[in-house]
Amino acid sequence: MRYNYRVNRALLTLFAVYFSFLAGFAMFYVFNKLAGISGVNTCPRCPNICTECASPKDLDLVDFDIFVTTTLKPYKIIHLNHLNNKVEAYSQTQVEYLFAGNTLKKAQIPFESIKWQQVSENQNNLEYAFTGSFTVGNDKVEIQIPRIYLDMVIRAQPDVGKFGGSIASPDAKIIVNGQENNAYAVVTAAFFNKFTPVDYKAAKVRTHWMMFFDKDWNFYHLDKTEVENQSDAYYAHSFFSKISGTDTTVRYFTDINASGVPASSLLVTYSQDGTALEKNFTLKSSVTPYPGASMFLIEANDGSEGTEGVGLYLYVDSALAN
Repeated sequence: MRYNYRVNRALLTLFAVYFSFLAGFAMFYVFNKLAGISGVNTCPRCPNICTECASPKDLDLVDFDIFVTTTLKPYKIIHLNHLNNKVEAYSQTQVEYLFAGNTLKKAQIPFESIKWQQVSENQNNLEYAFTGSFTVGNDKVEIQIPRIYLDMVIRAQPDVGKFGGSIASPDAKIIVNGQENNAYAVVTAAFFNKFTPVDYKAAKVRTHWMMFFDKDWNFYHLDKTEVENQSDAYYAHSFFSKISGTDTTVRYFTDINASGVPASSLLVTYSQDGTALEKNFTLKSSVTPYPGASMFLIEANDGSEGTEGVGLYLYVDSALAN
């Protein structure tokens, strides 16, 4: 989703949670000239390819999503959306998690629970470490991502850049009540020098958003967003990519569509080098992170191969946010 058109304070208060998720999940997924190129990213270690764009060191890291999952079933998973809206002095960290059983849960944690630092000496290299320590329900939780490189280009423009990355080996950690588990991790992060919220309800937005690891730990990221009341600042967009689980090479797909029954299934169709492909997903338990949205635990449904992989799927229909 894109951004612009500042809403008044009353709307911000009413849709605070709504804004935080949509800002993080979709606000910056505009198909720019880099991310829209089909095929392998030819410069996987230089995400700031756009020569007219500001360097990441000139922009603030304001918003990020973290998705961490253990390597063995039953999975322990954590998703965090961390938003720091400096314009409206609004900050929030929202969590969806699964530690036991098959029931997805949600919580809010203190904004300062998540820490991050750049670990590369080159400020233009988006190489970061993330740590977190917080409590959800009766569980004391820690996450550790010692190093992750954000070389998936989602958007690169003078005022805003959004990049993502995953790790090729389970070097991250999820620690629940003192029990440590190796984990895979992915991060998408938005850097920008100005932030203006959007009234998504007035724009009439419908979004399919997904973070998913397949059985080989390849990572897939989807944002298919329709906007009924489009403008130059805020319009429909599509993004679907894969990060290799072996060498973190990034591949971008085209001709993207998403459909299905929001309560039971998701079908993603796309093209790779001119070949039409599709992926089917089975939706499991869900939570309602904010009005008009449902977050589902998902598995890939590969027919005879059964269900494999682990991820989260967010379906948003702002018309339902009453």
